[in-house]
Amino acid sequence: MNETLVENFLTVLNLTKNGVKIYYKIMKRILLVLYVFCICGLCADENVMTHYAADNLRVRRDGTLSASIITTLPAYTALKILETGRSETIDGITAPWIRIVSQTGYTGWCSSGYVKQIESDVAEDIAYSIRYREAGTYPGTRDFSDKGNVSSIDTIKSASGYYIQQGGRYFQASGHAPEILLLFVDNGNVYIRELDIVNGQIKTRNRIRLRFDGKTYTHNQTKLETKNDKVQIIYLEHKPEEFWLGTWEYEDPYTFAGSLDLPIPDKVRRLSTDYLRTFAGRYVFDSYKLIRSQNETLDINLIESTVIQIAYNREKKCLTIPFNDLCGFYRGFDHVKNWQINFVETTAEEPFWWTYGEGVGYSEARFYFYKGGIAFTYGSFYWDITSNDESERIYIKYVIFFRKE
Repeated sequence: MNETLVENFLTVLNLTKNGVKIYYKIMKRILLVLYVFCICGLCADENVMTHYAADNLRVRRDGTLSASIITTLPAYTALKILETGRSETIDGITAPWIRIVSQTGYTGWCSSGYVKQIESDVAEDIAYSIRYREAGTYPGTRDFSDKGNVSSIDTIKSASGYYIQQGGRYFQASGHAPEILLLFVDNGNVYIRELDIVNGQIKTRNRIRLRFDGKTYTHNQTKLETKNDKVQIIYLEHKPEEFWLGTWEYEDPYTFAGSLDLPIPDKVRRLSTDYLRTFAGRYVFDSYKLIRSQNETLDINLIESTVIQIAYNREKKCLTIPFNDLCGFYRGFDHVKNWQINFVETTAEEPFWWTYGEGVGYSEARFYFYKGGIAFTYGSFYWDITSNDESERIYIKYVIFFRKE
């Protein structure tokens, strides 16, 4: 064989080997990128909630009415369907059982007859539901009627159990306190334990012993009292430093929420770390709907760029957000520099931030969790009292929906 041919053959063979090596390196990198992309896509899809509970929804351990109940999801809780089971008729509604995971971390089975798909334009849905809602309608009133004392250990024994604040909101911004209290008697002594649920484990945050002072059982400013023959607790162990809007009403009574010999009620669990921290995260603009306006406009660019970052405060056991971060996009000022809004309200029925003011007109703003995101509704109406010209009146009503990333 010609020496030149041999050299040419070896050169081609060497180039081919190097080419194969380069080819394999390139393909390896491409496959790695595709693998990472697919995994990220799957993870992102895993977090996307596609449906919601159309009413308070019982979640069971299996797809049958005889299965034990894991929890009851509040209406409008977002969820994702994992699999579909057999059909069954419940309360006249024939629908398949579905296995779901909720935005709050519960996995189990429920009837799909009480589940609906989240709309592509949630703001439109919100606008329809609040179009004729009256402003400034707080559900509660403060009760200043006479209270009684608790002097009998037997009375306390019969009233032992879980206590939380459950009264209706009666003033703008003010919400419920985050504490879960356990009232009990041990060896003739009266105790209150402040509880939490962290990673599925019940934790004691505080424990106090109440002593009889000749009228009722007390510890510092904390005391037991009765209202309509029911024991309630005035728990003042962690009074807040700030007394302006944005803090809960610590002086409101804690009322009976569940017996010790039964599973912890859902309304109690909704005040736990495990539950509350599922609402922490980054919420970004999704959609808006202008219901009506006159002589007033929206800054759409500002609204679309708004990010609501909600954090969980472990020390105070509540959700929290700086005031300006939450309200800056519609209030138009930022003079409240270091004020935090702390809250525990997580159902659609009760806003976690609610302000209302009136004078020559009114304005009202509400923020509440809704279908896996945050709904914001705003309405205002003002006029010049010296003018009868209706065309000069200023009013606006709109809604915004922020989805969770």
